[in-house]
Amino acid sequence: MAARSRRAWFGVLLGLVLGFTLASRLILPKAAELAKANPGGCGLGVGRAVAGVPRSPRDDDGSPAAETPAAGVPGAASSANFLFVGVMTAQKYLNSRAVAAHRTWARSIPGRVEFFSSEGSDASAPVPLVALSGVDDSYPPQKKSFMMLKYMHDHYLERYEWFMRADDDVYVKGRRLEEFLRRLNSSAPVFLGQTGMGARDELGKLALEPGQNFCMGGPGVIMSREVLRRVVPHLRQCLRQMYTTHEDVEVGRCVRRFAGVQCVWSYEVMETINANGEKRGRVIDFEEIRYGYRRVNPLYGAEYVLDLLLLYKKHKGKSVTVPVRRHAYLQQSFSRIQFREERPTDAAALQRASDPLSFLKMLVPFRPAAAAASAGRADGREEKVNILVPLSGRYEVFARFMANVERVCLIPERNVKLLVLLFSAGNASERVRQVELMRDYHIKYPRAELEVKAVAGPFSRALALEAGTARFPDASLLFYCDVDLLFTADFLQRCRANAAAGRSAYFPVVFSQYDPRVASGAGADLFALSAGAGLWRNFGFGVVCAHKGDLARAGGLDTSIRGWGLEDVDLFDKFLRSGGAAPFRGRDPGVVHAHHPVACDPELRPRQYKMCLGSRASSRGSVLQLARLWLDKNRAGPAPPVNASLRTA
Repeated sequence: MAARSRRAWFGVLLGLVLGFTLASRLILPKAAELAKANPGGCGLGVGRAVAGVPRSPRDDDGSPAAETPAAGVPGAASSANFLFVGVMTAQKYLNSRAVAAHRTWARSIPGRVEFFSSEGSDASAPVPLVALSGVDDSYPPQKKSFMMLKYMHDHYLERYEWFMRADDDVYVKGRRLEEFLRRLNSSAPVFLGQTGMGARDELGKLALEPGQNFCMGGPGVIMSREVLRRVVPHLRQCLRQMYTTHEDVEVGRCVRRFAGVQCVWSYEVMETINANGEKRGRVIDFEEIRYGYRRVNPLYGAEYVLDLLLLYKKHKGKSVTVPVRRHAYLQQSFSRIQFREERPTDAAALQRASDPLSFLKMLVPFRPAAAAASAGRADGREEKVNILVPLSGRYEVFARFMANVERVCLIPERNVKLLVLLFSAGNASERVRQVELMRDYHIKYPRAELEVKAVAGPFSRALALEAGTARFPDASLLFYCDVDLLFTADFLQRCRANAAAGRSAYFPVVFSQYDPRVASGAGADLFALSAGAGLWRNFGFGVVCAHKGDLARAGGLDTSIRGWGLEDVDLFDKFLRSGGAAPFRGRDPGVVHAHHPVACDPELRPRQYKMCLGSRASSRGSVLQLARLWLDKNRAGPAPPVNASLRTA
C-alpha cells in the first residue's frame, strides 16, 4: 500500500510540473479548435446609462477613458478594442473606491472601464457610470452581476475581445493582463479566474457535482467574447434557477451550463490528476508554488525543483480538507553527443588542419555579419586598423614590438596605421633613440603610415590613448595596444570582424607569458601557448578593438587615473552600462603579452595597488612551479621533478 501511495503521489507531482510547463502552449490554445456557437441576442432591456454620462471614448473629466493603446505590448495598435472591464460598485463608494480605481489602474487597461451601480445612482460622480434599471445595492449582488453581463453583451459584444467582471476594491495590472490574454483565442469559450469550490463548511452545499467549480468573484472574472455570446441569452433562466446566495457561484453555474466551460483548473491539469479520485469523492487542488530552483548540471541536463502547496479534499462521507506540501523534481536531459567528420577540400583548409593551434583558433568566436559590415570596404580593401601604443622609456622592448609590427604589417603592406604616443618625461636619450627608430622604419617603408605624437607629463595610459583617439574621425577602428604585446595577422582580422560599429567592441582575452626564469615551458617562442608557459589573462581588459564613435558613446577612458591599471576595467564597465555597442570577449591565440618585471608603486590608489600586486604575482608562474621553488628553498636535498602531466595541468 505504501509503495502504491508513493507512486500515486509521484504521478500527481510529475503531472503538475509537466502541466505548468506545457499547458499554456498545448491546452489553452487547443480551445481555438472548438466550434464557434451561433451568435445570440436578448431583448430584456434592463440597462440604461445615467443621463449626462458620455458614450464617447472620453470620461466626464475630459480625459481618455482608458482606451489608449498600451505601449510595448504585442498588438498594441488594436488595444483600444481589446478588453472591457465592468466594475461593480455601489452608491456609497462612487466617490471613494470607484474614483481611486478610475484614477489608477483603470488607465492601464487596454480598452474601456465602466462602473456599474444601482438605479438612481448619482450621475455627478467623476467616473464613467452606468445605472442598471431595477437593480439596487443590496448584497449579495446577484442581479447586479447578471445585468452587468447583459449590458456588456448588448453594447460591446462585437467591439471587444475580452470582458472582465471586477469589484471596486481590486487592483489590475493592465499591461501584464493584456500580455497574458493575447496568447489566448477570444473566439473560443474561455472562462478565467481563481478557481473555487467553496469554503470548508460549504463543501457539498453549493449544488456542485464532483469536479465542478466556479471563478471566485473577489479577484475578478474574465470571459472571452464567445462565452458572453453563449451565456447572455440564458441569463433570465439562470436568475430564476439559483441554488445559493453566492453571485460568483451562480455565474459560474450559468457559464458551465450554457457556455459549456467552467473556470480553469490550474491550466486544466488537475482534471487529469483527479480523474479517478473524483469517483471516490476525493480531489487534489493546486494552491500555489511556494518557491522553485533551476540549475544546469553539466553531466545530466537541466534540473528543476518546485515546492508545491496542494489541498487534499474529501467530500463524500466526512468532509476533510488537508493542506499538503510536496516537492516535485524534474530533469530535462541533454541529447546524445553527436560527432561529424568534415574533410578539408582546399589547400587553405588542409593547412588549417595541420596547424597545431587550429583548435584554439576555433574557440575564438567570429561574427560573420559583423565581419561583412566592418571588414569590407567599397574599394575592396580591408578596413584600416589604427594601432595606438602609449610609450615611456623601455627602448629594447619597443624595438622588439616594432620588429613584430614589421613582420606582421609593414612587409605584407597591411592596411594599418601605427600611432606611438611618446611621453616627454623620462630619459631623453632613450626618447631620441625611439624617434630615430621610427624614422628608420619610415624610410624603409615610405608608404607605411607611421606617426609619433608627443604627450606631456608623467605616464598615464588613459591620457595618452584619449589624446591619440582625438586625432581620428568617429568611423575609425582603433586598436588600444601596449608595447609588451605581440600580435599576428589573424588577430588583426578578428579585430576587424568582432568590432562592429554601433554593435560590438572586442575585448580579447590575452595569453600572458610567465617569467621565463620560473616557468619551465616559457621560451623564445611566445606563441607556444601551453599551461606551463603562461595563463589566459581573464581579468585583463586593456586590449580593445572598437570604433571611436562607440568609445565616445560609452564614455571613453577616465583620464584622472594615473599610474598602473584600473583605466581598462573602468572602460569595460562603461561599455556594459552604456546600452550601445556590446563588449565582446573571447580567448584570442593571436595576441600575447610578453613577460616583464612589474613594479608596483605604493603611492598608487589602494585598489590600483592591490590589482598591481595580484597581476605581478599571477605572472610569475603556475601554482605548481611556484610550489617547487618554495620547496627548493625550504628543504634539504634536490626537489623531485614535476611530472609532465602536472606541468600541463
